[in-house]
Amino acid sequence: MSGYRIVRLASGAFSVHSLAHAETFHPVVGPVAEAQALYVRQLHLVERLLGHTGEFVVWDVGLGAAANALTLIGAARDLPCQVRLISFDHTLEPLAFALANAKHLPYLSGHEATLTTLLDCLQTRFVTGNCSVDWNVQLADF
Repeated sequence: MSGYRIVRLASGAFSVHSLAHAETFHPVVGPVAEAQALYVRQLHLVERLLGHTGEFVVWDVGLGAAANALTLIGAARDLPCQVRLISFDHTLEPLAFALANAKHLPYLSGHEATLTTLLDCLQTRFVTGNCSVDWNVQLADF
């Protein structure tokens, strides 16, 4: 039995719910909308990437099901940039569960191979559009 389940939010979007923690990830508007509002727009990540030279380092505290990280990658895709993404979490279980249920989580679409590598190796390197990404996972209690 998995410690997670897919839930439909009031917005109509699907998200991951942790049974052990009685917590739904991105519970109000859904994974992508929340990540865009609170992670990309609120932190002005696109503007900061445009004004930055060299490697841009992002600490992704709480990898979870990777919605914040993948939304950042999507926002940076068309920018000529180098992103080093360091995700911290104490477990990869939510990401593995999300990947196994990707049909309900459209933000994962097209990233399955990258996420599989990340799960297997705790790191991956790839280019998407004009952006090169070096993504590492640190398994620990941040």
